[in-house]
Amino acid sequence: MRLFATTLILLITLCLSGCVMIPYKYTEQQEVSGHLIDYDSHEPVGGATITLSRNNSEYTKPISILSETNGDFIVPSVRHWGVFFIGPPVDFAEPHWTLTIAAPQYQTHTEEFRTQVTKYKPVQLGTILLKKEPPAVDPPPDSKTPP
Repeated sequence: MRLFATTLILLITLCLSGCVMIPYKYTEQQEVSGHLIDYDSHEPVGGATITLSRNNSEYTKPISILSETNGDFIVPSVRHWGVFFIGPPVDFAEPHWTLTIAAPQYQTHTEEFRTQVTKYKPVQLGTILLKKEPPAVDPPPDSKTPP
């Protein structure tokens, strides 16, 4: 009985102090998907390296994947177990993400977007057009050098 009373008093004290901890599973990063096509030919671009990174976060590591041969890509969601503290309100800032797409013979493409912390909602970027790298231009010959 004494253990029960002590536990009850401890729980009541924690509840009143605003320090109740509840374990829960949270989504650190939502699933991000899209489709890559060539700007001019509208053919799918496969084998592109897609890197998703969270801006201003030293805790979230960037994730890199390759696009499928049909141009589709899906960056999987990342979920973790955490502890939720019941207490004073916390400012839930919307995370700001950068998606970088690099493919051979194409210009690097960057998409920036925000996600909601409190709701798990997959991000669908739709069709992304990739432009080819401009052809290399040889520098003009030096006019001071004889041929």
